Amino acid sequence: GDNHDIWINPKDGNTLIQSNDGGANVSTDGGRTWSSQLNQPTAEFYGVWLDEQFPYNLYGAQQDSNTVIITSQATPYAREDWRSGPGCETGPIIPHPKDPNIVYVAALGKAWTTNPERGLYKSIDGGATWKLVKFISDKAGFVDLAMDPSDNRTLWASSWERIRTPYSLTSGGPGSGLWKSTDAG
Repeated sequence: GDNHDIWINPKDGNTLIQSNDGGANVSTDGGRTWSSQLNQPTAEFYGVWLDEQFPYNLYGAQQDSNTVIITSQATPYAREDWRSGPGCETGPIIPHPKDPNIVYVAALGKAWTTNPERGLYKSIDGGATWKLVKFISDKAGFVDLAMDPSDNRTLWASSWERIRTPYSLTSGGPGSGLWKSTDAG
């Protein structure tokens, strides 16, 4: 992920904290070794959605990471209470408003290469497993998704064909478009 800032303890130059899209890393030996980000409950979310359950579930698309589902009754600092989903920062994770078992994810896929993970995913077991329900190509993924509030069987999704390298961006193409499903995906 992107590095954002570094803090150096003014009283002990060996203690540093580096912040980035995935959280923070800590060093107590002047930067020779760093902690893992996986030991901290930190994340940057691009979008958050809720269902209409009680307790409600929170669905989030994380920066430079995957999507997550967590119940409002979970211990906020316990990673075992988080369920991971496909997709990443660019695509939303949309719950069915009445049935928490049905969840959709729009996945653009890996940023720096063509890949088969691009597409529209659906879970019918609350995010325990996922099925790819719409695949266009290894160059085109989904970047947005909406459920019709008056008919939850109707979904709208937008796809974007793009290839990014360190030196270029090819944007648009036959895989870009607007898609509609009237049968719940």
